[in-house]
Amino acid sequence: DGKRKKGRWLCTTNQEVRDIFVKKIFESAEKYDGKANLSISPPDNREYCECKPCQDRDDPRQIVPSSGKVSVSKRFLEFYEHIAKRVQAKYPDVRLGFYCYADYTEPPLDKHKLPSNLVAWVAPIRYSRYHHIGNPISPSRMELKDVIDGWGEITSHMAYRTYNFNLAESTVPFAKFSTWNHDIPYLKAKGCLGVNLETFPAWSIMGPTIYHSAKILYDPDMDSEAVMDDYYNKLYGPQAAPLMKDYWNSIDHAFQNLESESGCFYALHLVYTPEFRKKLQGLLDKSLAVTKDN
Repeated sequence: DGKRKKGRWLCTTNQEVRDIFVKKIFESAEKYDGKANLSISPPDNREYCECKPCQDRDDPRQIVPSSGKVSVSKRFLEFYEHIAKRVQAKYPDVRLGFYCYADYTEPPLDKHKLPSNLVAWVAPIRYSRYHHIGNPISPSRMELKDVIDGWGEITSHMAYRTYNFNLAESTVPFAKFSTWNHDIPYLKAKGCLGVNLETFPAWSIMGPTIYHSAKILYDPDMDSEAVMDDYYNKLYGPQAAPLMKDYWNSIDHAFQNLESESGCFYALHLVYTPEFRKKLQGLLDKSLAVTKDN
């Protein structure tokens, strides 16, 4: 609103801010013998600078589908490039990561190759939490495929930062086997450097997914079926293993095939219908019955 506010957000077009930013990066790089991986990403939230120089860098042709706002990707990229070139000249082994997030998720419309020391971390918080990348029943995950392809065109390095649970909902059993069986090999094929999965240690409702995700991140080409059969046998015992495999796979398929873009609590009634709950309870009861004497 025309006033300077003290806070974590910066005016990225201000030259003095840029100089201070570079100075701080140099100080960090020196601590790690010039081989650091540092973040130059904005903080969380959406308190974008409203000064004219910053807004002039935005591209009014690019409207963010999830918010209806003008994308701020271009202004931040111009800042990242400025910082990256200055850092690269002194510390060529330092990598600078930035999130593709919120209203700066989409790559710019005018594409050119970014400095090779930048790493784009695609962070799709506003996309479906249920489906794999490019799932044809999920419009937002189809969009995400284009986003990943777009960043891949202009960056030398890309990574992925996302959620290992149904974001903002952690009260019911949830599984993401189908998502990771598709997405992790897909991202590897795209040259993705790594994946950062935000995970709750809620083993009672997400245990198999936590285990499966850790395994496939280290071995994207693993035999997922064999790995999870081993898990079920060792955790539940050979008699209950097939029943609990059916239990968890049913939950995975129910979310993966849900024709809804909702996250959080708002679509749970579409998954956990009375009929589905009855099926799951039956599998739990049978599992208990076959293991009660062990």
